[in-house]
Amino acid sequence: MLLINKLFIIENMVKINFAKIKKPRVFIPLIIGLIFIALIIYQIAISKNKNNYQYATVERGNLTEIVSTTGRIKAAQTIDLSFKKAGRIVYLNATVGKQAKTNEILAKIECSDLEQNLRNAEINFASAKNFLEKLKNQYQQLLREDSLNKYYEDALILLSSFYQQAPTLLENIRSIYFENDLSEGGKNNINYYSDYNLNFLQTPARSEMLYNEIKSLITRAIEAYQIAQRGSGEERFSAIETGYSLLVKMVDLIKLGYDPILYLNNYLVQNNLVHNKQTTISNHFQRLTSYSQTIDSYLQNLLILRTQINNQKDALINYPFDINNQELSVQQWQNSLEDAQNKISDCYLKTPFDGIVSNFDLQIGQMVAPNVPVASLISNNQFEIETLISEIDIAKIKLDNIAKITLDAYGPNKIFEAKVIHIDPAATLIEGVPTYKVKLEFINPLNDEIKTGMSVNLDIITQHKENVLMIPRRAVLNLENERVVRVWHKKTKTLEERKVKTGIVGENAMIEIIEGLNEGETIIVSGK
Repeated sequence: MLLINKLFIIENMVKINFAKIKKPRVFIPLIIGLIFIALIIYQIAISKNKNNYQYATVERGNLTEIVSTTGRIKAAQTIDLSFKKAGRIVYLNATVGKQAKTNEILAKIECSDLEQNLRNAEINFASAKNFLEKLKNQYQQLLREDSLNKYYEDALILLSSFYQQAPTLLENIRSIYFENDLSEGGKNNINYYSDYNLNFLQTPARSEMLYNEIKSLITRAIEAYQIAQRGSGEERFSAIETGYSLLVKMVDLIKLGYDPILYLNNYLVQNNLVHNKQTTISNHFQRLTSYSQTIDSYLQNLLILRTQINNQKDALINYPFDINNQELSVQQWQNSLEDAQNKISDCYLKTPFDGIVSNFDLQIGQMVAPNVPVASLISNNQFEIETLISEIDIAKIKLDNIAKITLDAYGPNKIFEAKVIHIDPAATLIEGVPTYKVKLEFINPLNDEIKTGMSVNLDIITQHKENVLMIPRRAVLNLENERVVRVWHKKTKTLEERKVKTGIVGENAMIEIIEGLNEGETIIVSGK
């Protein structure tokens, strides 16, 4: 449009009446001249529309973010050492100039009583830990249920033997109690025996009721036993409990008849009498005695196994509590040990860090007072660097960040390394501007020419990223609180303003692009 306007102006400026041009030799040069003028004007218009943009390509690479600052070398750390309690020196292990490691003992005062307490605490702590391990091992054995299963098996074997005899024993007891061997009037034996003493009036009815109960229980007990043989622990335990109940009831049944028979037998002996059925009475008494011994033996053996089973089951429940209690005991003894260690540490003069003993004047047998300096220590890191970081950059600095360092005294070619060891939490105002004190220690060895107060140039490496998208920092514009990059589209020869999200800024004036651009795109660095 601009070119058309230019030509229009030319046309108006050069008003030529072609009709007045009579001769071709005048017309042709005039046409050529007009074309020449038009070309010159066109070139001027084109040159005025050319831009002076500087381009860059979005590329991938590695970025290292640094905070550059200056600082000074400070003197080495010095500390005075003293004992925490009074005492007599019994051991020395230092002289002036000694290189000492952290926690190295330089001297000791006499403290035999505390040493004995420490030894006792160590023994008690070790004993408590051993008992805890024993409890844990026992609990693991219980969880395997080896002993419990053996007791189950033994109890079931015992019940198997008893059940082979139980129906016969019950039948024999029935014959003694409920048949008519003594009375010709139709009274059964248990009624006959019970009539000799009013205390036994209820015995016949109770015996009959208990007999019927046992008769039914034998059937259930045998069924429970058969299930237990192929069942779980709970089914085994149930079968044992049923068998135990059966044995207790049979013991009670025998005792119900045994007591009146024993009474009649004793009555006859005391009165020197002979019953006309003496042989039958003696037979009943001997048989019940034998049955009682048999059943009582089964009962006592099963009771032992039952107790062992219950003990195992109770132990499975109680062991976690026992272990927990023992863990508390171990903790208690550990606390006692630590307390003894803390107390005995007061008997030693130790170094809090690696360093050089700069003052030491002690002798064996010398008495020392608490908290009175008796030695001095200088840090092995003979120098540290102190610098001030602005509030803009302090959030980037972290402990153990590595810094590249040059000293004005040596020039830029001699490079040292240091790491950040301390960052002040509170700001220091310098001419009203908040700054933060940061300390660094040298990593590489220093030579003897380094002095306190030397100026230091630091490049603190705060971040390093591999294979990130990046562009020149100056290509990023701040427009209305947003970061914008101008993207150049070669095909259409148009500009696009695109919002981007940026990351770290590298030491080579490149900035990381997190969102908004693609690798290989062309962006405008500067120009209009």
